[in-house]
Amino acid sequence: MMKKMNNKGFAITTLLYGLMSVGFLVMTLLMGIMSQNRQNTSTLVKKIEEELNRYGETETTFAYLGTAQEYIVPYGQAGWYKIELWGAQTSDGLGDYTSGVIYLPENAKLYFYLGNTCANSTACNTAFNKGNTEVRVNTATETATIMRASGYNKKSYIAGHAGAQSLSEAGSVTGQTSHYSGKYFINGLTVEEVNNSYGKANIELVSKGSSSQYPTMKTFKFAQVRYIRHCMNGSTGTNSNQLVEIQAIDISSGTNLAKGKVASGVSNATYITDGDVGNNHGIVSGCAQIDLGGVYDLSEIGIWHYYATANRSYYNNTLEVSKDGSTWKMIKDRSADVSTSVIATSLGEHYSPWQADPIEPLPSGRYYIFSITNPSKVLTAQNAREMVAPNKANVTMDKFEGKKLQKWTIEKVSAYDTNINGKETWNSFAIYRVYESENNHAMQIAEGTNEIGENINAAKVVRNYEWDLWNIVPLGNGTYQFKSLISGTANGSNERFMYEQPSGNVISYTDTSSDTDYSTRFRVVNAEY
Repeated sequence: MMKKMNNKGFAITTLLYGLMSVGFLVMTLLMGIMSQNRQNTSTLVKKIEEELNRYGETETTFAYLGTAQEYIVPYGQAGWYKIELWGAQTSDGLGDYTSGVIYLPENAKLYFYLGNTCANSTACNTAFNKGNTEVRVNTATETATIMRASGYNKKSYIAGHAGAQSLSEAGSVTGQTSHYSGKYFINGLTVEEVNNSYGKANIELVSKGSSSQYPTMKTFKFAQVRYIRHCMNGSTGTNSNQLVEIQAIDISSGTNLAKGKVASGVSNATYITDGDVGNNHGIVSGCAQIDLGGVYDLSEIGIWHYYATANRSYYNNTLEVSKDGSTWKMIKDRSADVSTSVIATSLGEHYSPWQADPIEPLPSGRYYIFSITNPSKVLTAQNAREMVAPNKANVTMDKFEGKKLQKWTIEKVSAYDTNINGKETWNSFAIYRVYESENNHAMQIAEGTNEIGENINAAKVVRNYEWDLWNIVPLGNGTYQFKSLISGTANGSNERFMYEQPSGNVISYTDTSSDTDYSTRFRVVNAEY
């Protein structure tokens, strides 16, 4: 017979079970706390590690995280930094690209806000940074933004860039290009609607030194300027000279020096110096001239013509500057062959000492080669792994991404250092090798023939013959032609030019330059900084 447990034994057993349960719970709780602490410590260590790594780097790429990301200029690395931003794809379309070069002292801090993708207005209003990618001088407010690549609402911004509409710290429009923080960019660039993903950003040191030691300039015509003169003679849409705005940016402050100045030779002259690049315009009687009121070194001159009517360009469009109003330096000239400028758009025309002089032979360097009719597209080499024939890959016009396959090293060479015929004739012309920057493959006409319609390739083998050398011709108006030496002569009926087809394919063709056909004309933009 089993002996019954008395009440006292039952109570002791219950107590023991209770203590064991409490102990188990305490142990579980302690282990959870330790695990969470370990996780928190790991996260903290990782964050510190990332910040320390970033602190020591002069080039950093940022990917979308949904939070502000800090960059600190490393010790001993003060200088000029190139910043590139890509806005996110949103309900408003593909994200914009912006870039510029800014001076940063050591230990300076910047904060990167990368845009989140969003499919409609409601989602965009609640998405991190509304799809816009920005860099700010602090995290306190959106007005601290000094550069923006828009995703939503399409309002890209570069402080110190001609056409910029800056805000005060309180958020009101100042009507000036300079930012209240004193931070500003030189050599700004905006390319609209190119990014089909999350926002991204990159910062890279391009030139060490003090704030007065600027990156190497490609022309010195912007130094010591007081007077600006802009002439034109009607457009493809009207006989009148519809000028919207002229801006002149001070190199030392990023300020628009032309704002509020009275332009001569213009009706409704206040419109063209009011800081507004909308379509309000004056009518120029031959030439508009602005006196800046003093002699300045400029970082940029921006010009806007009436652009509400699509595909309009302006005849005999010239730009000159002078120190004394007597001796003038030509920055932009009309071409003997092509009388029009590039197509007028809301982005305007921008001329800077860090871009090639439009009327001089192109200096050696690294460049983007932009389409005129499709301004978001650039000359792009297919990657080596995508080569369609041995050692060759087609060249096309593709959406701008800023990648190395779109950056072309353009190297001037002497005719006597090549294997071409007629060296004596060609030596008086500007001759170049053109390489993409990913694999150093050279641009050439496929098959090495003079037939119309041959594909243009990027090839591994460069033999310095006519088919892989180019005469790059400045048209004086901000556009260039790439003429193959396979033409046989410097001038003649057999000339072959790089030609953009509507499909984006790039082939060799005859010259089609005219007032409305830009298929053999391209815009060359500095890609070094």
